[in-house]
Amino acid sequence: VEAALIARLDEEGRPVGDERAIACDGIVLAVGATWAPPAFPLNGEDVVKAGVPRGPMVGEVLREVEAWWIDHDFIDDKFSAIERLKAVAQGMAY
Repeated sequence: VEAALIARLDEEGRPVGDERAIACDGIVLAVGATWAPPAFPLNGEDVVKAGVPRGPMVGEVLREVEAWWIDHDFIDDKFSAIERLKAVAQGMAY
């Protein structure tokens, strides 16, 4: 199953209004303007606990893990997010 977020665009390619939809296997499902993504399950303290020293690197690690989380459809599993955080933290040069 492949899904993609789509929006109505104006003639210059900019999104119009708050209308959004998800196209999934050729079926378009409307997503209301009130939809909001779930809260990201990690914070800076989680990054520090994973061994990253306080400072700008905390934000960099959080952004990378959050991008992974979004790419995985807002995975609702904090354990998986923490495991990804550990992998990212280990790969960063402080």
